[in-house]
Amino acid sequence: MEKHDMMNTENMPPLITLAHLRKIVGPDILGRDKGLQLMQQHGFRLGRRYVLPRTKLEALLRGALPEQDNKNLDLRSLPLHR
Repeated sequence: MEKHDMMNTENMPPLITLAHLRKIVGPDILGRDKGLQLMQQHGFRLGRRYVLPRTKLEALLRGALPEQDNKNLDLRSLPLHR
């Protein structure tokens, strides 16, 4: 996925891996530990990996998750490359 196309989620797979999530948000913005925490809270384990449903990613990017689910993680405030 190209940097300018990050907010266009329709071309993304239905399940997002941690590596893909970090590419979307930016590895310098979302570290591995915080990304893994996000995957554990909002995703699920598939084999040995955590995956995040695309719908959850879209909700996180919009800031549309309820506060108790969001745990002070508001991706809208991150300087995403568009």
